[in-house]
Amino acid sequence: MTQTPENQQQYGSILTVLGENAEQNGKLQNKQISFTHIAIGDANDTYVQPDRIQSDLVNELARIPVNSVDVLQPTPNSVPMLKVEAILPDHINDLVIREFAAVAEFNGQTYFHAVGNNARIYVPPPVNNGNVRTPVTLEMIFVITSAEPIVEIDPHVVTASREWVSGKFGHVTPTTLDNLKTLSVIQKRPRG
Repeated sequence: MTQTPENQQQYGSILTVLGENAEQNGKLQNKQISFTHIAIGDANDTYVQPDRIQSDLVNELARIPVNSVDVLQPTPNSVPMLKVEAILPDHINDLVIREFAAVAEFNGQTYFHAVGNNARIYVPPPVNNGNVRTPVTLEMIFVITSAEPIVEIDPHVVTASREWVSGKFGHVTPTTLDNLKTLSVIQKRPRG
């Protein structure tokens, strides 16, 4: 297989055939699509062109839970786009990202709703024994056929980086995490 010359390499995200079908069927059947993860891979550190029939990454490294989904439609006449976002956990580092996919669920099936590629991005390990970490946000934006069946993430659910939690609550240990979960449950209880 010959490598695409660098000056001919194109980057971006495209809707898969399965994604397009889910959007159309979701609209017709009044069923919702839920975005669960962003899958990332290194494509064996080579250029890869996304394909609408793609159902796997060339070399998937991880799936990161989605923390926000937003429909972008600046004007009523513009083409709707979807922005899916996830925060790379601290323990996923020292890797190259060259390919990605928006993982969704529809009618009980998990599939790639959209796939994409990017120029080589290296995610370094934390410096200073893991005490200094810059959060990495993964963001996919792609055109959709219909915004109606798309489930947006609950805005009341908040994801925090380990750095933020450590800054607010000190060194994070399993006990600290259990205490934060308990605090979260107490705050969500209805008041009677």
